[in-house]
Amino acid sequence: MAFNLQGLENHSGSGGGVKIWSYNAGSDTKAAVKRAGYFNTAADLLSVGDRILIHASNADFDAHVSAISGGAVTIAAIDAFI
Repeated sequence: MAFNLQGLENHSGSGGGVKIWSYNAGSDTKAAVKRAGYFNTAADLLSVGDRILIHASNADFDAHVSAISGGAVTIAAIDAFI
């Protein structure tokens, strides 16, 4: 499957602040969601630093938007707190 904008929900934040999102990936697996370009459709909504709580078909995981360039969204794992 592909990214479905209806599965993305903003839970907090507005303007220039960091936002917290959730995303229900439906039948997409964690590996599919982590692929380059998966969130490109939402490039105009997301900002670098935003956090996304993701429910994939085989795992739940957290990520953050690490880069957006030319409409290409990159997500990355959230670093462990040390």
